[in-house]
Amino acid sequence: MQGMDNMLAAYAGDNPFLLGWQQSSFTNFPASFWNVAVGRPCPGNTTDMPYAGVSCNDQGYVVAVDLSQPSFPSGVPKLQGVLDWNISGVLFLERLDVSYNLLEGPVPPQLGLAPSLKSLNLEGNRLNGTLDDMLCYLDKLECLHLADNNLTGSLPWCFKRFPCPDFAGNPTLNTSGCLDVPYKSCPDNYTAAVAPPPASSGLGVGAVIGIVFGALALVALLVALFIFVRFKQEERRKREEAERLAQDIETQISTRHFGTLRRFSVDELSKATNGFDEDNMLGEGGFSKVYKGKLEDGKFVAVKRIKEEKKSGGELMFLSEVELISRAVHRNVMHSEGFCVEKGECMLVLPFYANGSVASRTQGKEGNPMDWLSRMKVARGAAEGIAYMHTDCNPKLIHRDIKAANVLLDENDEAVIADFGLAKEMDVHESHASTAVKGTIGHIAPEYFVSGQCSEKTDVYAFGVFLLELVSGKDVFELTLPPEAEELLLRDWIANMLRDGKIPEFVDNDLTRLGYDEADVAKVLQVALLCMKHDAVDRPTMDEVAKMLSGKALADKWEKWQEEAAKMSGEDVMAVVNTPAIWENTTTGISLDAFNLSGPR
Repeated sequence: MQGMDNMLAAYAGDNPFLLGWQQSSFTNFPASFWNVAVGRPCPGNTTDMPYAGVSCNDQGYVVAVDLSQPSFPSGVPKLQGVLDWNISGVLFLERLDVSYNLLEGPVPPQLGLAPSLKSLNLEGNRLNGTLDDMLCYLDKLECLHLADNNLTGSLPWCFKRFPCPDFAGNPTLNTSGCLDVPYKSCPDNYTAAVAPPPASSGLGVGAVIGIVFGALALVALLVALFIFVRFKQEERRKREEAERLAQDIETQISTRHFGTLRRFSVDELSKATNGFDEDNMLGEGGFSKVYKGKLEDGKFVAVKRIKEEKKSGGELMFLSEVELISRAVHRNVMHSEGFCVEKGECMLVLPFYANGSVASRTQGKEGNPMDWLSRMKVARGAAEGIAYMHTDCNPKLIHRDIKAANVLLDENDEAVIADFGLAKEMDVHESHASTAVKGTIGHIAPEYFVSGQCSEKTDVYAFGVFLLELVSGKDVFELTLPPEAEELLLRDWIANMLRDGKIPEFVDNDLTRLGYDEADVAKVLQVALLCMKHDAVDRPTMDEVAKMLSGKALADKWEKWQEEAAKMSGEDVMAVVNTPAIWENTTTGISLDAFNLSGPR
């Protein structure tokens, strides 16, 4: 089919040009058949067409091409080769028929760029491959014949409005969804030549005014009709897209592993939250709102409802988040009661934790103030939960947003790692994953912020910041450096405070009032600084962090870092006065026995 694209080429400009081509011959076609001496398919006279199979209107535009083999003159062989046309400029082509030839290759997606095409007949060839969704741009297509080819794959959603016989004879083409109605042939023509403008009739002013107003009314009617038709087409497209998405969601739910999670309906959760009453709202993030709810069995839950503007096309992503949560089973990692994907809603049903979060208890000062032993228990529990995500989940999970607001407290003030909305799964053989930077400013590790590469060490850095929040009772942005330390990084300022014995200046006022062990606080700050080391490779793992918080191996880690810092600066800048880094296991006597999560957020 060499040269066919030239036959249908259009040339853009302020004024439309007649369609023509640049080559004078076509594969398997004698020059006499195309009358090449004329040089263009539309001479401006529809009664004297120089090319067989080409129809034009009075303005010289090609409106139909009929190259069906049965219409060829005697002695002209079938067309053969790859069907590969560029007809993006053919604005007026309404009918294209190349049926019963020997054409090969896929149906060109560029056919979708013929805005006026109403009839497309490609049956009886050797076409193969899948049908591209770009063909759905043929929104005026009324007749389609693709039977007796070698097409594969599934029908685009827009082709399911055509009769099943239009696709018969393609053994490996999935035609589910097509209309079960009889075969109907395409009309021979769709358009008539444009009539010349009427001659002047010498009408009076009144008649002219009447004609003008009548014409305006007709134009308004046509515009309204056009808008109505487009609205209906868009409505149908959205409905079909919604049906397809619903089917995809059901398929995903049936193939994913959600463990014992329950699937809730929108009506159930609406009733549980009193119609998502704002009075029941527990909190709001960038992507969701969380409501307190009460199920029919009397159990209190937290319902995480994805915001409308963040939900479009994200249902499958949401199911991935649900599956991630279902994989994590640990006393310090939040479990889920269930989920809801229905009527355009995406909701996660979580336990309700009445004691709130570490942030609400230490920064917001809600409920009873947390003493030092409680904060130590939280630090250890949170470390163990994150270590579980990094090492015992398959694939391992990186949280990417560790902070005080995302560590909840159960009825025993045990830490529960929450908010998996940013969790990233990693294969056990990967050392890092590249992803869009997500998280909370102030808690993001340097390498993650710069390169978008996250690893378990990204969570380790954020956990170090979390420990500072736990000790100070302040959000990281509320930590104000004194004037003499304005040029220092946060971790260097903390190190100087340890060296100079100024820990009380950093400790939460509640702890000052309730009492605390300054040596214990110093050791927690040492762990925080080790977690916040600039180079990810130098940070400990969360397993090591959990052990250090239990009094194991901290002294060696801290001593090694002091030696490295001394080599770089020429002095022992990290020396700590009267705070030996030896943590006795009997310091607090806190038990870390397993327990069952319960209570609402």
